[in-house]
Amino acid sequence: MGAILGDNAKLGCNSVTNPGVILGRGSLVYPCVSVSAGYYPAKTVISMRPKDVLSIRAAK
Repeated sequence: MGAILGDNAKLGCNSVTNPGVILGRGSLVYPCVSVSAGYYPAKTVISMRPKDVLSIRAAK
């Protein structure tokens, strides 16, 4: 299985989603980040360091 991206999930340039990644709705992945397999809830921001979740954005 590949990656599953929720609505409005955004990936930066040269970012990589490994098999088994599930990104929730409205998530943001910074450029040049390799995202490891796992579930990331809605509005998650993943930073430059792999596996480092910065925050969960507030719902509008």
